[in-house]
Amino acid sequence: MPGTTIVTGAHLDGLGAAAAVRLAETGSDVALIFPDSATRADTMRRLTALPVRSLAIGADVTDADAVAAALQRVSSSLGDPGVLVTVVGPAAPGPLRELSDAAWDVSVELQLRGLFLMTRAVLDPMTRIGSGRVVTVTGADGAVRAGLVGFTRTTALELAPFGVTANLVTSTLGGSGDPEQVAALIPLLVGPAAAAVSGQMIDVGGGPAS
Repeated sequence: MPGTTIVTGAHLDGLGAAAAVRLAETGSDVALIFPDSATRADTMRRLTALPVRSLAIGADVTDADAVAAALQRVSSSLGDPGVLVTVVGPAAPGPLRELSDAAWDVSVELQLRGLFLMTRAVLDPMTRIGSGRVVTVTGADGAVRAGLVGFTRTTALELAPFGVTANLVTSTLGGSGDPEQVAALIPLLVGPAAAAVSGQMIDVGGGPAS
């Protein structure tokens, strides 16, 4: 597994926390970047029981300066990131015609902007070392999922010459695709056997992807 693992969005549905622990169990050092201090503390207790280094950083991933500062801390404390796992929560509920401007803005700002800023921040170290894994996990559907699919495929295409892969894992969180089942897939996607798997949307627990 290349480099340090960053997991962000770990406060959502327990999935980020489960992914962080799974990756630490494979021997990767893990940095958590998310704002919920209570969840950070709980997840860190699980990580510190494992023989890896770990770090928790509270940061707003929709703020470019906060993301840059967080990445600098990760690199100085644990080394350059080689894996980025971003958990993207569901979009604002309800039919499109009933969504308010504010609800739409929150969905796009929180879900897509955060992913964009985090991914952009890890690209330099990943391309410099010539390997990296970007995995996005979501239970969102509709326009947000479509945006994630497009972003993942574009990232995969642009980074293929640098040995960096990008994949999207979709799941009905809280349903048949429970956090532990979904998290179990992530070490496979970031491992050497998946070096040729990129630009894919993989559905877990929810039947065929639509």
